[in-house]
Amino acid sequence: MFNRRYLCLYGLFLFVAANFTFANSCSAGKSGSSGPYCGLYCLYSVIKLTDKEIDVRDLLKPEYVSSRKGSSMAELKKAATDNGLYAETFGNLNDRELKNISNPVILHVKSSPKSKEYDHYVLFLGDKDGKAKIFDPPNPIEAKPYYELTPIWDGTGLIVSAQPINLSNIFAPARKKFVFFAAIAIVVILSIRAARKYILQRIGKMNWQTKFGFSIIQAVFLAGIALFGGMVYHFTNDAGFLARAGATESIVSANIETFIPKVNADEVKNIITSGTVIVDARQSEDFEAGHIENAINIPTTLCKAGRDSKLAGKDKNSQILIYCQSKGCPYAAKVAANLADDGFKNISIYKNGWVDWQKKSGAKNENK
Repeated sequence: MFNRRYLCLYGLFLFVAANFTFANSCSAGKSGSSGPYCGLYCLYSVIKLTDKEIDVRDLLKPEYVSSRKGSSMAELKKAATDNGLYAETFGNLNDRELKNISNPVILHVKSSPKSKEYDHYVLFLGDKDGKAKIFDPPNPIEAKPYYELTPIWDGTGLIVSAQPINLSNIFAPARKKFVFFAAIAIVVILSIRAARKYILQRIGKMNWQTKFGFSIIQAVFLAGIALFGGMVYHFTNDAGFLARAGATESIVSANIETFIPKVNADEVKNIITSGTVIVDARQSEDFEAGHIENAINIPTTLCKAGRDSKLAGKDKNSQILIYCQSKGCPYAAKVAANLADDGFKNISIYKNGWVDWQKKSGAKNENK
């Protein structure tokens, strides 16, 4: 019955989406909308699940979306309560606690795993077979593994319900687990102290050098226990970094510029004569106005098929140099991330870009 309601909700949302433009909507396969209304669309979906009558236009008000970047959690909470619902915000939640929530939750996430900012909202509709049911309007509801959700979620959200919300039920399992492990830690520490006292009594008097050495051994032992426990957790737990290598890949992708070598103008002068593929990451009109000799234009908006066409015949081990307009231009890093995803391994970035190249090489825009 509940799944039928989800299907009805999806159909209704497609109807609404046909009548309202999603600001900055993404192409198929990506987040439904990273524009300013994604949070309100999630809230609208929750309201419809509670069988309340509402027109989506009643939510598209300045008081509920005061910024071009979208609604804040406080604004979404106000919109929910103004429409007769109960709402509670939370922060620093993890996936285990999220599983305990039976009500719909609006989660604050990244619109893309490569994004550095949390700029999007999706709707959590509960746990199914160990996976999170996620509704990212206007895409269909999908079951997403938690190790894919946690790298793009900042741990904050808004619980929305037609009934009063009891937060103690949500956090009770986490508190019990904390008390359990805290008790174990206390027992271990007290046991070590008791063993230390017993050994010292058996040995008798020791000089300060021996006592210092004994303290070092004790510290190393405790550090070893902590290291072993951490490794076991991260190798065996779904939330661990080492158990799910894919969970850390999005972090690397979001900060790909940090890991890619940078070159200056003098190095570029040598590179352009060495057979390196030069990629201009700017928009086509900027590229046509002037670019580094033999550069290929691959803007950030070009899809994978377009990139494959531009780089047809290029080996994945080819040396690739990417630049954009200037030092503050983000396009080079974004295109670098796209090409890295496409399998190219030897990528470098000319950070200072076309503006610096014009100064150092004397190149000019063709329309001047």
